Amino acid sequence: MYAMFVKEMQQFFRGIISKIVAGMIFLAWLLLIFAARSEVPELEVLQKSDIMVIMPKYQIFLYALGLIGIGVTVLVIMLGSSAGRWRMELGDPAFSPGITTCTPAWQLALGKWSAMIVQAVIGVAAGCLLPLKIFIELKSVKNLCTLACQFSHVEVQIADMLADLAKLGAKAPVIALCFIVALSSTALAVCSLKPRSRGKYDIGSLAVVVLLGVQSFSMTVGISPEHFAAEIIARTVIITVGSLALISSGVSAPGANRLFFFKIWVFFSVFAGLPAVHWMSGEFSRTIWAVELLAAALFFIGCSLFERLIQSRRVLAQMSDPLKMIAAFPFSTGALNSMVLSGIFIVAAYNIQPEAVKSVPDAIYGMVTLAALCNLAGLFFEKAGKRFIRLGAFLGGGWLAGFLIGLINVEYPDFLEENQALIRGAEVVLTGISLLILAINYNCRKKDL
Repeated sequence: MYAMFVKEMQQFFRGIISKIVAGMIFLAWLLLIFAARSEVPELEVLQKSDIMVIMPKYQIFLYALGLIGIGVTVLVIMLGSSAGRWRMELGDPAFSPGITTCTPAWQLALGKWSAMIVQAVIGVAAGCLLPLKIFIELKSVKNLCTLACQFSHVEVQIADMLADLAKLGAKAPVIALCFIVALSSTALAVCSLKPRSRGKYDIGSLAVVVLLGVQSFSMTVGISPEHFAAEIIARTVIITVGSLALISSGVSAPGANRLFFFKIWVFFSVFAGLPAVHWMSGEFSRTIWAVELLAAALFFIGCSLFERLIQSRRVLAQMSDPLKMIAAFPFSTGALNSMVLSGIFIVAAYNIQPEAVKSVPDAIYGMVTLAALCNLAGLFFEKAGKRFIRLGAFLGGGWLAGFLIGLINVEYPDFLEENQALIRGAEVVLTGISLLILAINYNCRKKDL
């Protein structure tokens, strides 16, 4: 881990990116100097007729926007450089640290992640957060805020406004650090989905990108102001640990149980982590919990379309104990494993709040059946080198099913409702047969592959 950390830091300081970031930081402090030279008189020495003299001073806030823009630019440049270099290394077996070294995958992932976080935090702090902190404390800025409240007749007490500004300045570093860590972790996780050797692609966890991206950009959705910082930290922890699990899967060997720890973490997060976050905000409800469980179920249904259909010898060797195999089966890497895990989420959702999700089961059962059939098709067609057959069949089958359902509803409005039991029985039979065939072909020792 330490060697990976040192290597990444050396590559950063030797590259041109460090010079660009240093120039951006210099520009940020130059803007701060210009802002500090702006003078705004206090309210007591001004008359209301002097407002036209003060109006041009409002351009001082353009310096603040410039500092924020520099911080965002520095973060994007550093993440693009570090994460892009990581993807190129993992895509070439001659440079991939998981192949060229004997260091465990989790240590390599943690070393790379630590170096990336240190670089991003130092760059954004020096180029944005620290200058903004000083900018807020400038006397001219405080005088201008006071004048803005007085002359615009805003019904806000100046003392309260300044107090809120001070609170924002105290929380801003923590909030910014959480966003930096979450976005850095997400970027590194996305770049861990790299091409494998022998012409195959490691896209077994492609759907994870959707989950991590949504979490990164919705960290503040539904957060109460009273527990803003605490909830941001809790959500950042959930995103970061999940990202580290995915980064480790990208470094690990092709035949390893790559998504094991990620699936366990998602299971723990949905069953305990997210409910705890909602409880902290005082907005916990069984309905929200059930909806999140269904969302996790749909996520793993989609994820199964990209995972291996036949289990590797390395994974099977770790499951010699029958009890251990049963306990670890839903969390192992594999299409059948993800289907089982999604079933666990569906059952839990209906047991927690059946009334909240009673209008969704038809669509969910249909997606489960369609995914099972597509995975079964992949079992036969992917042997002939037809890659992405499952994804294409799922998208095409979903469109065709939606078209037929809409056509039947127009021509025969009561047909689906009258034959609901028959349709549900057919879905159960098709799903059961598909999963049974996948289970029979689960052990790669019985195959030539």
